[in-house]
Amino acid sequence: MSLALNNRPGVSARTRERVWQAAREAGFDFARSGLPQTAERGCVCMLVCKKSGAVLADTPFFSTLTEGVLAGCRRCGFELVVRELYADEGLEGQIYVLRKSGFAGFLLLATEMDAAGLTTFAALNAPLVVLDAYFDEAPYDCVRINNTQGAFLATAHLLSRCKQPG
Repeated sequence: MSLALNNRPGVSARTRERVWQAAREAGFDFARSGLPQTAERGCVCMLVCKKSGAVLADTPFFSTLTEGVLAGCRRCGFELVVRELYADEGLEGQIYVLRKSGFAGFLLLATEMDAAGLTTFAALNAPLVVLDAYFDEAPYDCVRINNTQGAFLATAHLLSRCKQPG
């Protein structure tokens, strides 16, 4: 029970939820406990918006990104759900379904998006952070991935391991 209440590894999501539910029914005051309130705060949804059917989920970039997002969510007591959205299938309907799902907030991987497509996401009516893109007029926080610095660091590391010519 302690592992579940303290949001520690080693407890399945289903068992954790059952423990939290039993604690709520017993009158446990989560607000005063200082514990993350997973069961009350719910899930964060990471949206991967795609223009084509390209498989992003199998790339090292996506795996690393998702692992970092998942670790951050768990640290704050949230679960993570990853959903793919396809621009050619009508975003409005897909977003309507997401809005009704009750997610606490959304992370939008907008690598393939343009500013015009971003306006549709206002219908989510929940906190939204845009990843891997930046739009001046966006009413959302945007986090860009610094590929230039990553390439520089990788090259510097490689060169430090190479023998000097001559």
